[in-house]
Amino acid sequence: MVTLILKASQRATKELEQGKFNNAIIESENGKILFTEIKGNILCIISTVDAKLGIINLKLGAASKELIADL
Repeated sequence: MVTLILKASQRATKELEQGKFNNAIIESENGKILFTEIKGNILCIISTVDAKLGIINLKLGAASKELIADL
């Protein structure tokens, strides 16, 4: 499921000429899902409703950089 959403988000970003896709955020009544692609792998974060998106995005960016270096 996450792969389909990621690919659709990448395609929409490209078709709408918004540059390179970075990440996607889904917010629901039960929480938030953030995901990004790193060298063909998908990193997915599932959080509570109360989670701060700014902090999560900072952590996601830092984790992405570390994973890129390790992969």
